[in-house]
Amino acid sequence: KLFAGIMENLRSRFKGSSFDVLERQRELIQLGIEATAEVLDVFVYKEKIGGLRTVRLWVKIRRADGSFLYTYTHSLVEDKNIPVKGQVLRIRYFPENLSSIAIMLSDKY
Repeated sequence: KLFAGIMENLRSRFKGSSFDVLERQRELIQLGIEATAEVLDVFVYKEKIGGLRTVRLWVKIRRADGSFLYTYTHSLVEDKNIPVKGQVLRIRYFPENLSSIAIMLSDKY
């Protein structure tokens, strides 16, 4: 319920593509498949959406069956949580569309 309130507040602040990106993150968090991903490379965009920054990641995703998938993808993160090369992340993703992932924060943050 708190997340729904935050999304409604953001919806009123952002229009068009910025809101679409935030909505996609919400869908990934709620419906995406959980996996781990090793960061192979990261590029941080200068622009922000609210307090979040877009990052482009090259990741090695470990699927539930133990196989790996290498892909470029995007995500939104706070500045203090920008992933670094070599870091293993808990993520949520849609296998049919790897254009973006949701990074799930761990106890380390």
